[in-house]
Amino acid sequence: MMATIKPRKREPIFNNIPPGVLIIGCIMVVIEVYLQIFGLEPRRTLFIYFSFVPKPFLSQFPELYFGDYYFRFISHAFLHGDFFHMVLNVGVLVAVGKHIEEHLGLLKFLTIFFLAAVSGALFFQILEPTETGPLVGASSSVYGLLAFFFGKDLVIRLNNSVSIQPIVNIALVMTLIHIPLVLWGPSLFGAEIAWQAHLGGAISGFLLIFVIREGKS
Repeated sequence: MMATIKPRKREPIFNNIPPGVLIIGCIMVVIEVYLQIFGLEPRRTLFIYFSFVPKPFLSQFPELYFGDYYFRFISHAFLHGDFFHMVLNVGVLVAVGKHIEEHLGLLKFLTIFFLAAVSGALFFQILEPTETGPLVGASSSVYGLLAFFFGKDLVIRLNNSVSIQPIVNIALVMTLIHIPLVLWGPSLFGAEIAWQAHLGGAISGFLLIFVIREGKS
């Protein structure tokens, strides 16, 4: 008697990516692919309307649309300087954001993502108030997710008297990687690295550990 072998049901390629991570990642990919296809001028236009540029609050700053300056605290996270910049951020978003959304749910994942984006822009505003170059990219949100992910592990280790050396090593490596990026970013990538936004996003993500509770919402 021959055994009947049932064909395996093919799973959708994005089946294991939770909706929040999938939607945000797809928006970033679609925007960057569009800009890659249509060239430099559309990128400049989107940067003009949606990137974050520090505003001198005591001087006149013409708005291009109602509330544009405040919307830019979020919209900058969906634009990137080039294709590699987008791939790097989306890759980390999927790897870390997937874990966070699966464990905490959509609402809490979105809270971390968007508050880190706002915090990154805010730090950029405070530390570089006269900067005229645009801030773009999801790096502040990505650093917020990373800080939340590893910060949570740090807190658990401290509460259970477990060695924190692995977390210290990760923080040290990320710091050491940042030094050459900040010093030689313009020559390597053609743009300065907005470490201020990275710092703001990371601080926001770490502080949210003490606000966001376990469990899906």
